[in-house]
Amino acid sequence: MSWIDTIWSLNAATCLVLGFTYLLIWLQRREKVVTGIFAILAFATFTYAIIELWLLRTSDPVQFGSLVQWAQIPFFFTLVAIVAMVRIYLRAGRIWLAWVIVVGRVAALVLNFIFSPNVNYREISAMRHIPFL
Repeated sequence: MSWIDTIWSLNAATCLVLGFTYLLIWLQRREKVVTGIFAILAFATFTYAIIELWLLRTSDPVQFGSLVQWAQIPFFFTLVAIVAMVRIYLRAGRIWLAWVIVVGRVAALVLNFIFSPNVNYREISAMRHIPFL
């Protein structure tokens, strides 16, 4: 296990602990909507970190394309949760801009599952590992 695996695993575990902590707080005080949104953000970030860890370890281009495709789902929830936090907790931003971001991301998510291998890449022909540090 490399130090990158350790850091990614610690990141994912931290997000999971934060997610459960804020979920429990939200279940006790449901009027605090922001804690529920933060729990969603933490769980989505946890899922995204796990998918990224798989991405670091794959050497198959087809599996890589599929993982990038499925990574768009937690990214969608992360982005929507951040937009909601900015709008509700900070009371900032324009509502029309928030809706444009959400609708644009929904469109990207739908297109992601229409195009092959995903919306980010037209073709993934080969993979190779690059030593880092």
